[in-house]
Amino acid sequence: MPVKELAYKTGIPKRSIENYLSSRESLPPIDYAYKIAQVLQVSMEYLISGKDKTYMESGFAILKKVAAENKEYSNIFASFEKLSEDDIKMILDLIKIIVKHRTPNATPPMA
Repeated sequence: MPVKELAYKTGIPKRSIENYLSSRESLPPIDYAYKIAQVLQVSMEYLISGKDKTYMESGFAILKKVAAENKEYSNIFASFEKLSEDDIKMILDLIKIIVKHRTPNATPPMA
């Protein structure tokens, strides 16, 4: 997301966001961090550290449920266990994007 758009959506001055991005030693105040995390749809932990165990655990819980309910997907889940944390996060982000942009009345494809 461009800085200009993030500034608009959060109400935080563009220059402030640019300063936070250019200097890892400078963290935004908690209220700004919260607004940024909300707009980017990430946790504050992820915003600050780039890692979020809660996000990963909730993603794995969803995958385990899908695998348990659909035996043909169990091999896919087993493959996830071999991926890095970054790879899994990327896949979960992709799933979120697909769901977000899905037509409300669309029927899921049959396996």
